[in-house]
Amino acid sequence: MAIRPFTVTDLASTLALDREAFAEQGYTSIVLRQARDVFDELFRVYEDGDGGIAGYAMGAIATDRATAWILALAVAKKHRGAGIGRALTVDLLSLLRARGVADVLLTVDPANTAAISLYQTTGFTVARTVDDYFGPGERRLVMVHHPEPVPQSGLA
Repeated sequence: MAIRPFTVTDLASTLALDREAFAEQGYTSIVLRQARDVFDELFRVYEDGDGGIAGYAMGAIATDRATAWILALAVAKKHRGAGIGRALTVDLLSLLRARGVADVLLTVDPANTAAISLYQTTGFTVARTVDDYFGPGERRLVMVHHPEPVPQSGLA
């Protein structure tokens, strides 16, 4: 099992995973394919031991270059609870920090307690609640991950 950049050969399996996770709110094949070109290695997949896709994460750096978003994180139902979501989140945070990003944001459905718990264990906190984020009745929590503080050396 390994985390690696999404490739066009992953399109069908990633689309199926996206449909399983997000149903009608998921991405189309067009968006997933173009995301590969736009986000490059910030579009990550977790390959299972059989060469299939067990999960994926997609990140994007904002135009201010100091902020980024995790646009999507999905894990196949049969692989949930195995640490794949956490591994993808930590991997994406590491890539974003290496590019100089300070704050990483994401949105999550307030009813998705499993995802909220996952994000909290990786250092995200709730910044605000936005009613109608994706349209009427689509409330979302906006969560933020700040960079780790630099440890003090203790020397004066």
